[in-house]
Amino acid sequence: MFYVYLDMTSNGEVFYVGKGTRGRVRDTRRNKKHKRISEQYGFVRKIILETEEESHAFKCEASLICYFGTYTQSWDDDKLAANFTLGGEGCTGYNHKDDAKLAMSLARKGRAKSQEQKDKQSIAMKGRIFSEEHKKNLSLAHMGNIPGNKGKKWTSEQQAKNAGKYVEIGRRNIGQKRSKESRKNMKRAQMLRREKEKAL
Repeated sequence: MFYVYLDMTSNGEVFYVGKGTRGRVRDTRRNKKHKRISEQYGFVRKIILETEEESHAFKCEASLICYFGTYTQSWDDDKLAANFTLGGEGCTGYNHKDDAKLAMSLARKGRAKSQEQKDKQSIAMKGRIFSEEHKKNLSLAHMGNIPGNKGKKWTSEQQAKNAGKYVEIGRRNIGQKRSKESRKNMKRAQMLRREKEKAL
């Protein structure tokens, strides 16, 4: 049996991905940088994959090293990364198997994102243009979903605040001329809403 495991700091940040048999997993000794990080930030090991196919374990290991960014070439930097190889057969263009995807999902669960991570994701998403096919798929995925605020009772203070927003939006729209494309999109959105209501 072969195992793929994650070595994490005490606050759940992955700094090393490993693959091996049961004996290798039990042995916590790795390289000197792994030791330094463990002593400074704590050490927790979590097995996330068991398989009888060593090639599968290699591929999963390589995928996770790329995913968590634990590859490094420096012994002395401050980066929380202690893998000095890319693992397995490399991971460029690798199509993850279902259990590898599950392993990555389980590893992410319960991990709070730092403000820095949130800011990076926000910047990456800004100005992103979706294709028409992507937009259609997103629309279909959300069709039939019940809004999280449906049936929610607003306080009088919240109602007044919302009313003020709608009045302001109405003022901005006075005298505004919409293009044919804009009217077409509004009509399509209205039709989709009606279809959702009928489906419910």
